[in-house]
Amino acid sequence: MSSKLPHLSTNEMNILWDLRTNNPRQFYTNVTSFFVQEMKKYVYHNQVFRVSIMGETRSGKSEAGQTIGFKYRDVFNDALKNGYINSRGQVVDFKEQVESRLNGAIKVELIDFNSEKIMASGSDYLYKIRDLTRDDNLRFGQIWQIDENREKSGLGSYTEKQESDNMNNIIAKFCQCEIWIQPRRFTDSNTPYGIRMFKKDMVNRCNWGLLYKIEMNPEGINYNFLGWLKLNLHSEDKHRMEYEVKKNAWIKAEMEGVVDDRLKLRHEVAKLLSADSDFTQLNKKGTNFLRSKTQQVAILERWIMERKCQNFNELEKSTIIDIARDLAYKDLF
Repeated sequence: MSSKLPHLSTNEMNILWDLRTNNPRQFYTNVTSFFVQEMKKYVYHNQVFRVSIMGETRSGKSEAGQTIGFKYRDVFNDALKNGYINSRGQVVDFKEQVESRLNGAIKVELIDFNSEKIMASGSDYLYKIRDLTRDDNLRFGQIWQIDENREKSGLGSYTEKQESDNMNNIIAKFCQCEIWIQPRRFTDSNTPYGIRMFKKDMVNRCNWGLLYKIEMNPEGINYNFLGWLKLNLHSEDKHRMEYEVKKNAWIKAEMEGVVDDRLKLRHEVAKLLSADSDFTQLNKKGTNFLRSKTQQVAILERWIMERKCQNFNELEKSTIIDIARDLAYKDLF
């Protein structure tokens, strides 16, 4: 890896004045090799590798994330095919090591990093993982990119955040690794490293970022600056074109005001309930539902337990039942 540092203009040096003054050694250090070695350590130890990337618009965040994704893929697949040499100089059979821990709970295969592994939001990622788990298609060690993760609000958003955090912790054994991109801040999803993208160098076809070690402690979160990270533009041109098409569709949907996934999911479940004979059974007179709203909520909860649909908070359940009753009324009366 090159030990060169980015060429900074006077204005750029002024912007980073405090960082340079408070961290003079780190400011003149290239930590690219260190970052790659840390990635390998996380792979070899079967740990979840997560990176948070922030930065201004057009600062190279997504490109940098994809470069990291491709590098992680190569490191993981190389370990799976060839094993690795541990600190004692011994060759470790990585595949055997992983499979002995998992006992068939998840697929241990070569992974890929492509446009299908880049999600538009944390919501998309949450539901994608659930679908893959339900179909037994989740792969150990897979890396994902959650692109331009948006701040969310509205009915169910807090519940969804809790579900995402819980999933983050629970599936750590299955080693789903993540690259989180949020323009204004580092994400707090148990992420050990953060990168603040700062400079694009199109002449040398690379992006420069400031690498931080993110550490949790009883008093909060510490962001320790480590040095400069050089991320070369990846050479996967076909992938870059597919990603741009996908991102353009996301932007178009956002500009058109497309509703969020959680809202669509509530209406989809309500529509299914409104067509369920148990839910819509009428009383003897045929003038109203046989079951009370409380009993209909119980039907929805049974669906959740039977994994016919995902879980919802209490307010969402009530909203779903109201929508389902309204849809059923229109069909029945």
